Amino acid sequence: MSARRMGVIACVVVLLIGCHKMVTVNPDQYDTLKGDNKAVVVTTSGHEYEYRSFRIEQQEFVGTDGKGKGAAPGPAPSRIPLAEIAVLKVKKIDAARTALLAGGVAAATVIIVLAAKLAHEAEEFQESCPYVFSFDGTRYRFDSETYAGAIFAGAERTDYDNLDFLAPLGGNYRLQVRNARQETQYTNQLALLVVDHPGGTRVLPDARGGLHALHQLVPPSSASDYANRDVLSLVTQRDEVSWESDLSARSF
Repeated sequence: MSARRMGVIACVVVLLIGCHKMVTVNPDQYDTLKGDNKAVVVTTSGHEYEYRSFRIEQQEFVGTDGKGKGAAPGPAPSRIPLAEIAVLKVKKIDAARTALLAGGVAAATVIIVLAAKLAHEAEEFQESCPYVFSFDGTRYRFDSETYAGAIFAGAERTDYDNLDFLAPLGGNYRLQVRNARQETQYTNQLALLVVDHPGGTRVLPDARGGLHALHQLVPPSSASDYANRDVLSLVTQRDEVSWESDLSARSF
C-alpha cells in the first residue's frame, strides 16, 4: 500500500490547568471567523500581539485595542495581512478543548517527543506555549502547541501530538520550537519517531506513548458526562467543538 508521512509530537509537562484557553485557527478557516472575541496573533517575523476584538476584512486581520506581547512590547498594528500571520488564536467562550489526542490520516507517522517543560511565572503566562513549526518542504508552518503549564518538576510528563505538515527534505526533518514570551522554559528531551503503517489507517499515541493504528472509525452512538448530560454533539466530529471535564466536580 502507498505510504506518506505525518507526525506526532510529544512533550512532557502538563499541570491540571494548561495553556489551551485560546483555540488556534487554521488559515482556511479565517474567512469564517466572527469578530468580537479576544485574539492573539503571531506574525511570520516572530512578533506576538493581543487584541480585545477583531474582524477579517479584505485578506487582512483588523484588530482593536491591540498591544505587543513578549519580545514585541508596545502598541500593535491595527491591520496585518493574513499572509503575514503564522499563528492566529481566538478565544472560544462556548467551546471546550478536548483532551483527546489529535490525529490525521497517514500511512507513515512521524512522532516527535518533547519531554518536560517547566514554566516559571506560569500564573502570569497561563496562555503561553512554545509554538512548534514543521517544515513542509517549502516553508515552516505552525503545527502544534503541545506544551502546557507545569510549574514544578513533579508535574512534568510526556505528551504527544500529531505533526500534520512535517515532510522530509533530503532525508531530514526540520522543526522549530519558538518561544515568543519573556519566560524560561526547560525541555528535557526532544525525539522524533517515524512509524510505518498501512495506507488508510490513522496512528495515534496514547497517554503512555503507546501507538495504535486505527481504521474505519465510527462515531459513538451515545455520550454523557458525569452529570448524565448528553454530550454526543461535542464528540461526534473532529472539529473545534469538543468536551472538557469539569475538574471542580471531582475529588482528588
